[in-house]
Amino acid sequence: MRYRFGRTAALMLGIFVAATSFTVLSGSAQTARLQVTGTVQAN
Repeated sequence: MRYRFGRTAALMLGIFVAATSFTVLSGSAQTARLQVTGTVQAN
């Protein structure tokens, strides 16, 4: 790990981006589901 700092940093950055993207997409899907449920109940 000490000798391949660039590779390790890129891996950690990739994991961070993937986790953040998953969180954002999950939140977006939850919001869309709530909007659909509200529309169906209104009709």
